[in-house]
Amino acid sequence: MIQKEIIRQVILDYREVIRESELFKRKIVTEEKANIVLMGIRRGGKSSVMFLRIQDLVSRGIDWNQIAYINFEDERLLEMNLKDLESIIQVQNEFSSQKSFYFFDEIQIIEGWEHFARRCADMKINVWITGSNAKMLSREIESVLGGRYLPIEVYPYNFSEFLEVQDCDIQLSSDLGSRAKGKRKKFFFEYLQYGGFPESIGMRDKRAYLRNIYQKIYMGDIALRNDIRNDNALRILFKKIAESVMREVSYSGLYNALKTIGVDISKSSVINYISYAKEAYLIFSIQNFAAKSIEKESNPKYYFMDNGILNLFLVNRDAALLENLIAIALYRKFGKELFFFKGKNEVDFFVPSNSLAVQVSWSIQDPLTRKRETESLTALAKSYRTKQNLIVTVDESEHLTVNETNIDVITADDFLLMIENDIL
Repeated sequence: MIQKEIIRQVILDYREVIRESELFKRKIVTEEKANIVLMGIRRGGKSSVMFLRIQDLVSRGIDWNQIAYINFEDERLLEMNLKDLESIIQVQNEFSSQKSFYFFDEIQIIEGWEHFARRCADMKINVWITGSNAKMLSREIESVLGGRYLPIEVYPYNFSEFLEVQDCDIQLSSDLGSRAKGKRKKFFFEYLQYGGFPESIGMRDKRAYLRNIYQKIYMGDIALRNDIRNDNALRILFKKIAESVMREVSYSGLYNALKTIGVDISKSSVINYISYAKEAYLIFSIQNFAAKSIEKESNPKYYFMDNGILNLFLVNRDAALLENLIAIALYRKFGKELFFFKGKNEVDFFVPSNSLAVQVSWSIQDPLTRKRETESLTALAKSYRTKQNLIVTVDESEHLTVNETNIDVITADDFLLMIENDIL
């Protein structure tokens, strides 16, 4: 049984850490009085969101003695078990007789933590939780916590946040001078290549940092937690998924691709491994709106949740990085309402609920490319009467009217800012 004095010292030490932390304020919407479970990819900023919540409470008059933050990865708590969790409540009650606010980081380390979390909610104790356990990262969180906690997804920085934290203007290009546009474009290419993990900003060797994150996700959140012994098959599968970005791919296709190069794996394992990767927020998928019901699940497009990790797998694949970046922005806004369309024509992204169709192309200066992209949009517009038809490029912007369909060509940096700030 862990000593209460150790818990007391941990709480005091983290109060100092949080008090002195200079944090970028993120636009993450939560419910003021709800118990919260923060979910998302490893190192995406969940702990920082907790710190921000604590700083906000203190700024509104809550005393530091009412705050109990525990990071269960702290080596002083290695011997802590389920029975010891009650000691946290007891120690905190010694700090203050007023209402306390509890923040439990990486609580999944404690076997049976969910029983304690549910009891806290039943006792009307205000609790925020983060964790990297598969159950903490997946759709199972609702059943694990019995509906007592509101799940909030925390992602790496979007492009607006990435610019703001580096003091770069987030106005649209039409409102910027030449120097400001050049500065913004420089940051866009950095974001395209290295993604938005908060801690990577300012690092010289971003790839080394990203490799470290990927290794922890791949080995810790996926392989070890799901008892996968064939980690070589897992590694190659993710590489094949990365190489398939921009096109639909089936379980059978991935299975055959691995089998062709001598990887010993069953199709059911491929399906399971992909499921684990989604639960760990490494990848996500979108379905073909035009496909039959059974084909929607089995022939999706896969994208990576952050461009920095995808870029670890690719060589000279700027087009794939661009489409993945646009996919992330659309997925974060529209979720399951986001599709691609592949029938007689193919459109990269389709949001029927918003009457939005998006093609992604590095450039449409080539006449054949321009013809292909515009014809796909006009065909979809004719069938589904889409109101917003966009072609996202790196540097080009113009307005087109093709076969009575209005099409806006916009730069990727402007598109990201418009999506993230609800202009589209």
